[in-house]
Amino acid sequence: MTERKVIINELLTFIQNKIDVLDELSVLQICASNFTDLEVETAKIELYSTLSCSQHIIRRKGDDKIKKNIKDIIKVLKETDPDDQPIFVARDLNRLPPITFDYVDVTRLLKDLTFLKNEINCIRTECITKSELTHFETSLRSELTQLRPRDVDMSNTNDSNKLTRTIHTQKTKRLRDKITSKASQPASRTITESAESAASCAGLHEPDDNLSTSNLSLEIDSVVTPTYRDIVTTQSLPMTKKLDNQGINNEFRLVEYKKRKHKTNMRGTLTNKGRIQVMLSQASVYVSRTKKTVNEADIIAHIQDMGEEFVSVELLQQNVETTFNSFKVVVAADRLNRFLDPSFWPTGLVFRRFRERFTKTPAERRNNNN
Repeated sequence: MTERKVIINELLTFIQNKIDVLDELSVLQICASNFTDLEVETAKIELYSTLSCSQHIIRRKGDDKIKKNIKDIIKVLKETDPDDQPIFVARDLNRLPPITFDYVDVTRLLKDLTFLKNEINCIRTECITKSELTHFETSLRSELTQLRPRDVDMSNTNDSNKLTRTIHTQKTKRLRDKITSKASQPASRTITESAESAASCAGLHEPDDNLSTSNLSLEIDSVVTPTYRDIVTTQSLPMTKKLDNQGINNEFRLVEYKKRKHKTNMRGTLTNKGRIQVMLSQASVYVSRTKKTVNEADIIAHIQDMGEEFVSVELLQQNVETTFNSFKVVVAADRLNRFLDPSFWPTGLVFRRFRERFTKTPAERRNNNN
């Protein structure tokens, strides 16, 4: 067993010891009100690096940054095996926040008490008392004592009934085997021979000495004579798939689907320029947050000053009037990384890959409405 690492951190110590006794909302409120944003973010980075989490550390932003970081810490601790977690200790015990009734959900405590009370009432109503158990045991003993003499008298009768049922089962099985063997013969002889087989099966064996003549007659009458439908159904079995004695198909065939071969595109490598002109791939960049006085010529001039080439620059029309202009810059795909470099654009300018929005023409809208 590997030795667990000891780490000094008051926030992680509190969360590790309280997530099993407090709900997540209470832990979140206590930690957010007693620890600073820097302490929470430092504890999160230390936890992820210690556990070597496969998850990527998400840099939280916004007003709820501290609460989101605490939720990430609680999630990692709950999903990690306690034996794999390090031991978190506190150097300054005064930094550990106290748990007061301000952070305890009283409604949840009342629900738990009500549930516990109902469970106790169920136990009282469903369980019997010691006196009732003693009375039941006494009555059961007396009934068993009365039934013992009758068990000795009934033993001989039970043995004879078991023997009768065994012989009846054996004769029924022989009759079914006889019918199955006759079913493979021509249909014109099936009905007559099935009746003869029923009669012959009934008298194949001599009656045993231990059974009376009346018992044998009842057994012979209980054998059901097969109908023509049963014989035809049995005769058609050899024409179908091979079945076992229970009628279960034991033949299986493995079905395999051929994998489709994906066709991959290849590119030419000839450097000599011939008559064929190659159209290079293009990509679009969205540029925004410029002043209203900036136009396409200014964007083109900036790109040329940076020593880059472009395909086109387009001023985007806004559906709602704004205080800034936005542009769509089309460039070669192999130079896209240069245009997505923050050092390429002035400070404060917003840029990203352009997302194409396919809008319907007025004619298409009218056709859809019709």
